[in-house]
Amino acid sequence: MRFFQETFQEFLCAKWLRNRRALPIHFREHGEVRWFEDVRINDVIFDFYNELIGNAKMHPNNDDDAAPRRRFAIAFSFPGEHRKYVEQVADAVLSAFGGADHGKACIFYDAWHEAEIIGYTSNRKLQKIFAEDSDLIIPFYCQDYLKKEWCGVELRAIEVLLYNQEFDRVLPFRFDMVEIPSSSKLDVFPLVTGRPPEDIARLIVERYNALNRPATKDNRIIPEVNQQKATVKPKPKPKPLSVPTHPGIVAVGKLQSLRSLPREEFAIELLNEPIVLDRDRKGAITVTINRNGVKQAIISNHGKKAACKHFVNAGNKAALLGKDKAIQKCLTGFGKDKETIDTQELGACLRWASGGVLSIVSFLGKEWMPLFFRDIKPYGWNIALGSTERWLDNGKVNPDSQHVAEWNQPKKFILREFIEESLVLDKEPSTQDVLHLRRFDFSEQTKRKLLKTDDVDLTEIQARAFDKRHAEMRRIQEALQLYPSDENPITAKVRPGCCTVKVISTGHPDPTITSGVLVCFSLLDLGIEIVQVVNYEMDPKNYMLDGEIQNVEDEASQLVKMPIALVACDYLGTIFGDRNADLEYTDGRQPSIQMRQFHPREDKDKKISEIIIFPWDVEQRLMATKRKIGTAWQQKRFSKWDKLFHENFFTRNGVPSCGNASILFVPGTAKILNLYFSKLWKKEAKRE
Repeated sequence: MRFFQETFQEFLCAKWLRNRRALPIHFREHGEVRWFEDVRINDVIFDFYNELIGNAKMHPNNDDDAAPRRRFAIAFSFPGEHRKYVEQVADAVLSAFGGADHGKACIFYDAWHEAEIIGYTSNRKLQKIFAEDSDLIIPFYCQDYLKKEWCGVELRAIEVLLYNQEFDRVLPFRFDMVEIPSSSKLDVFPLVTGRPPEDIARLIVERYNALNRPATKDNRIIPEVNQQKATVKPKPKPKPLSVPTHPGIVAVGKLQSLRSLPREEFAIELLNEPIVLDRDRKGAITVTINRNGVKQAIISNHGKKAACKHFVNAGNKAALLGKDKAIQKCLTGFGKDKETIDTQELGACLRWASGGVLSIVSFLGKEWMPLFFRDIKPYGWNIALGSTERWLDNGKVNPDSQHVAEWNQPKKFILREFIEESLVLDKEPSTQDVLHLRRFDFSEQTKRKLLKTDDVDLTEIQARAFDKRHAEMRRIQEALQLYPSDENPITAKVRPGCCTVKVISTGHPDPTITSGVLVCFSLLDLGIEIVQVVNYEMDPKNYMLDGEIQNVEDEASQLVKMPIALVACDYLGTIFGDRNADLEYTDGRQPSIQMRQFHPREDKDKKISEIIIFPWDVEQRLMATKRKIGTAWQQKRFSKWDKLFHENFFTRNGVPSCGNASILFVPGTAKILNLYFSKLWKKEAKRE
């Protein structure tokens, strides 16, 4: 009788622990008799009897050889940084276990069993699931895994299995080359980076089948009704995102035409595949671009505007903005070590490729940065940026055009864009004097660093032809006696960046690598910018002009004449040097970033100024708004600029000035400045 009482009390305690609530049972002692209130004693004894009989049937004669029936077939252990990938693997495994309705009951993925885990003693619940209640444990190891406390809780349970030599019950994968606990160099653990989730799911199901633990219907869902081996159904490949119908957006195949397309200004692909950013322990960033599956290309600013309107909408703008900020923090070292831009998930294709040069100019004893003011959306201060393009000559495609190579090797167009947009004159413009356009001289060593090739490259040749064309247009439209010159060239040197770009494309067995650059993403503008830092020195009498020429349909090519200012690097460092800087977007489509603290000082003594404006093109624009000079296209465009930004470029007396400089920046430029001044500027200053 005493045995029955003690066993019965243990049964009640176990029942209370399982239910996690107080049973309505109270004990009162009257001599040696125990009474039960608020419960029918017959029901309790009946439950107790059934449980005793059930245990006896499940473990007859305490036979230790009988295989225990575990609740879960598979359990996933992973850090939150890789939740998206692991969830895709778990979803792929579901089809082998009866689909979503039944499979989630026998697969432990934490989000599917959250209600069970939360509350007190969550650590014990997890350890029991991984050590006792699961047939096959799938840990995804990486640096983040070893840092996380909850992953450590699960790892202790896994190590118990390894200590008991139950090696087949643990199938580890890895996201990086981190040292895996309790392993040796003789163990092989697959690297999942770059592999589709369905492929990993297939390996998991094959291992599960190999364990040879047949399930029964009263215990766990059988993978197949006839107990055949579980198989993973491949996840259907997502359909390409729809692209708007617009004259400025064409099929990539049309770029094989030997003539320029209507309104063609550049040639930018629309990427469909995910983009991955990885930051290592030293802060270096690797960006992987996948060009496979590209169908359409943007060829004009009108096409770009149409693409932004189509892909950025009320349904995904918040998600794009959140990912945009997360990417910038990853780049500057303030956020996660890894970010993935899934175009399908975000519902937006990204543009590829564009970029240019971040110039550091030694002038008047200080280091400055030339900034161009962009007068079309997104408005604001901008560095010398451009895009991949076909080399057009009088409406025909130059046979030496290399736009396909530029998509794989961004540095091939970076050099060209720099030379085309950054024009340095030997002195201040005047219609009375002969002016010389100083050319940039890149040494062979610098060229190899910039282009990463020993082959003959056409970008500089193309840029030289552009210089001649630009000088001729200035002579015709402004009566400037401007001529390119090979005398007194400007020596330009490359400064290293902290990013490496890997481009995957059809026809190239290995990714093409572009190293030593800066990278930024502007998702609200669908932009990816690849930027090279270059420094050079200007003489005190030198002068800068904007070199951009825009092709306009049914009209002659137009000089854009963007206003240019030099801004002191020391001052920019105070504005953009914070890794967690607040890069605030304006409202509307193709928004700018406004830096409210940007108020550089302008002084007659240029040595103590924080901003210096070059007034020639500013004055030319103002005269065009008054219909005194310029083409109809220039008059219309410059009038809009004057209406929006007059007070930012002129005093009340109409004198060119940046004493009240605009606080707007093109998003790509703001992010590149943030990346450079928060990660590289201070290091370079220390070396100097």
